[in-house]
Amino acid sequence: MGDNRLLYQSSTRSTYLGFAFRKLSDPSANISVIKPALLMLLAAVIVILCWFVVEPIQIPMVAELKPALAVSLGHFMLGLLCIVTQRNILKQAFGYCLMENGSHLTLALLAWRAPELVEIGIATDAIFAVIVMAVLARKIYRTLNTLNVDQLTALKG
Repeated sequence: MGDNRLLYQSSTRSTYLGFAFRKLSDPSANISVIKPALLMLLAAVIVILCWFVVEPIQIPMVAELKPALAVSLGHFMLGLLCIVTQRNILKQAFGYCLMENGSHLTLALLAWRAPELVEIGIATDAIFAVIVMAVLARKIYRTLNTLNVDQLTALKG
């Protein structure tokens, strides 16, 4: 049951953020700190590194689930890479969603005897995280006419 909710939650978040991304277009925010070719190479290095990090871990209950654990760590790290390198608020929200997917997958793998905890985290996540972030991004776009985080100097205190 938790696996189905994880899939539903992932697709729901992508749908909300995809809709917001199509509605709010800001060409000045579609820049990256790193060039796309280097970014893809860095992503491949992160995925390979995650595999080698998980390989020596000895957990008897999840010994056969090491590939899934490597994928969850990779999701988290790729989300962090997305947040650090992208200047568009919505792309950073996608990165946040990747990080959450990685953490929820890790929770589902390691807390398999507590399915209620996993289901509560998955069910509430789409509402509180994605919808709130999309609404805030839309409000920022309407107020400041930009999604570029470098141009959000009006938010400094």
